[in-house]
Amino acid sequence: MTDETTIPVIRLWEARELAYDAGYNEFDGHADEYAEGEEIDLSPFHDSARYANDVLPSLRALSGHDDGGHGTYTMNRGVAVLEAHQDEDLPAEAERSEAGYLFEELLDVWHSGAYDALDRRERGASFDG
Repeated sequence: MTDETTIPVIRLWEARELAYDAGYNEFDGHADEYAEGEEIDLSPFHDSARYANDVLPSLRALSGHDDGGHGTYTMNRGVAVLEAHQDEDLPAEAERSEAGYLFEELLDVWHSGAYDALDRRERGASFDG
């Protein structure tokens, strides 16, 4: 657990890029498991230990959740979010948010990367930064 006087600062563009790349990398090379045009169902992966123990905790940590122990990063807290180029100004103006909201956004971006890989699209095809 962290000190209550600190707040994580999230560089949103970097967090989104890391989440997208993680999703893409997870399934890059697995497109042959699906016939072209076949509907892709990630629910079996969502039920896996890898998803629960690696993917979700990594995305929660990236979104600013606090770790209550065991590396699960399940404690929601306030975060400061910087958009692209906001960190170039001093002082930087960050937007207040909650780690839980940011986690949902990063999870969506992770899925975009996963679907791009499985749909045989180029890395970044559906990524808007």
